[in-house]
Amino acid sequence: MSLRRLLRGKYDPHQYWQSRGSTYAKFLQDRPQDAAQVTFLQSHIENLNPESILEVGCGPGRLSAAFDVLYTGVDFSPNMMGEYKAAARMSGTHIGFRDNTFDATLTCVVLLHIPPSQILGVIKELGRVARRYVILFEVAEIRGRQKQLHQHDYPRVIKEAGLTLLYEAPCPELPRDSIYVASPPQVL
Repeated sequence: MSLRRLLRGKYDPHQYWQSRGSTYAKFLQDRPQDAAQVTFLQSHIENLNPESILEVGCGPGRLSAAFDVLYTGVDFSPNMMGEYKAAARMSGTHIGFRDNTFDATLTCVVLLHIPPSQILGVIKELGRVARRYVILFEVAEIRGRQKQLHQHDYPRVIKEAGLTLLYEAPCPELPRDSIYVASPPQVL
């Protein structure tokens, strides 16, 4: 089934990423904004100095070597993980790790695929398994005809999830993208 056909009907992220997953790693290699995302994330994560990170929605593991920390990646789509065998198959709605397992949890342009009815639960799960930080690098402004994507008010959702927003900052090279850094309830 073609991606165009998939997107004509009701958007199902599982179906979409199973179809798109096998070609997504190549797509990322050809995007100049990918380097800007990684550099921006590296600078913020270096300042936060976590010892371990869980990336939810890791896809092909492009960030696995970007940080000098113990990195764990999870994704719900085996096709997205592709050659990245270190990842575990999990969804952001049910992260199969104990409370406070990682110093930080991270998403990178993932949450726009989460419907509004599930976003609060995902943010709570990210906070549950994080000891110190929940780091969201997400598209803050969705433009055009991307009806299958969801724009969220991240500061509001972070607060509703019981987390404390420490700071947010736009990415200078990608003005529609922002980082949101929050602390989970147990840190307060």
